[in-house]
Amino acid sequence: MNRTPSFSIILLTGIVMSMVTIFPIKQMVYAHTFSGDESAAFLALVRQIEAELGLVNSNLPSNITLAQEHAERATEHLDANTTKELAERNERVTNDLTSGLSDLQTSLNAQPIPATQVINDKVANVNATLQDAIVARIEQDQLSNSTVNALAINDILGEVLEHYGAAYGIEEHGEEDNNQTGITDNTTETAAGQNTTSIINLAEYQSAQSIANQSKQMLNDIKTLAPSNASSNISNVENGINEMVVAINNKLPFSAVDEIVDDKVLPSLKAAFNLTQLLEE
Repeated sequence: MNRTPSFSIILLTGIVMSMVTIFPIKQMVYAHTFSGDESAAFLALVRQIEAELGLVNSNLPSNITLAQEHAERATEHLDANTTKELAERNERVTNDLTSGLSDLQTSLNAQPIPATQVINDKVANVNATLQDAIVARIEQDQLSNSTVNALAINDILGEVLEHYGAAYGIEEHGEEDNNQTGITDNTTETAAGQNTTSIINLAEYQSAQSIANQSKQMLNDIKTLAPSNASSNISNVENGINEMVVAINNKLPFSAVDEIVDDKVLPSLKAAFNLTQLLEE
């Protein structure tokens, strides 16, 4: 007579314990629901790290100092808040990413510096972990969302201008959006279109170049996500980004690059992906 109640109690206890074990883990993993803006910022951040890692490789073995600086910049992009948010989703990936970047820096500062292929392999490992971080950190529906990806391009264009201005020693006057950079251009241009002020920070210039090229790839990646009626605006964005890249490669004044971004790239990007209201909020 007492066996049935005892069995029921044991069974119920087991179910409750299973629920207690399972649900807190899920709640911990999904404790923070990231907005589209936050996901866009993370995508842009990954692209910046990738750009800096590419410059580590391209500066080896001819300029160790620049390679070291770009490795340091890649590490600095992964700040405490970013790692905290990533760890909410996947602690292992977070640890792999931070340790990978730290190991890369340590290797570049070692005496003697490891062979170039060893550094290249370390860079490749970090890049692979960055892809894992994207999957862990961003929901699939946001990864395939055209607005999120277009906002990431908008963020990247701001980074291009910031680094290009810094390459000339031009400082920002406060936080502004990409329509009003808050940057004063002290460079001048001759009748032949030559910049009369030289690049004073080569690392910043290289970062601007590399991140600008990242923006090209980002646009290529999301062309198929654009609305069907946006083809003309997409072409304008593509042409504008290509013009920006050429202008940076030719070291045109900051004002020329800023004008391309503000007058040619951003208006078409906003129109193509309906970003106008989002960026004005």
